[in-house]
Amino acid sequence: MSPLRAAYLVLANRGVSPTWLLWLLVGWAAAIVASRVAIPHVGPDVMVSARALEQLGAIAVCIPVVLLALLLTDSTPWMTNTSPRGNRVLRLTSFLLINSVGLSSAAIAATLYPADVRWIRVVSLFWLAMSLTVLAGSLVDRVWAAVAGPLLVALATVRGLVPWEWNLVYNPETDAALVMTAVVAQLAATCAANFPLDVRRNRE
Repeated sequence: MSPLRAAYLVLANRGVSPTWLLWLLVGWAAAIVASRVAIPHVGPDVMVSARALEQLGAIAVCIPVVLLALLLTDSTPWMTNTSPRGNRVLRLTSFLLINSVGLSSAAIAATLYPADVRWIRVVSLFWLAMSLTVLAGSLVDRVWAAVAGPLLVALATVRGLVPWEWNLVYNPETDAALVMTAVVAQLAATCAANFPLDVRRNRE
């Protein structure tokens, strides 16, 4: 079996289908359209018009995140829970493939955002939200997985709640910190995805 065929079967097992891809396209289209709708200023400088990503687009990035989170549910838990070593290789491969699909879609969609929104911020914000979603689903439950990304953006949107210099979502000066945080979250999510909560519970 070729690697591409194997990758296709793994993704299909997780729920990737033409219908799901269509919904992912709709989700990113909604995020791109929403990125042109300004929200009340989050930053302290009220004399400046909407800053980069200071639009509904930051919140709408969570739409494709939630769609990708649906793929994290294993449709064959009886196999991954009972096979030798919990079939960690299969779970890790599934996660990396899903992550690749998500990052690829974010990289393409980011090119269609308004010119003042930097490509790296869209991709990194999506990456961070997706990683937090995986962490929440693996360490807590699927309810927290569904709200982890939106909760991150919601907390950052409330003006004054998060110090501006630490606001990774909206402060355009935090590009490097946002990327580094996304990388750390990705590493933690990769470890968590390889040993999810439902597997640990079944072994207790």
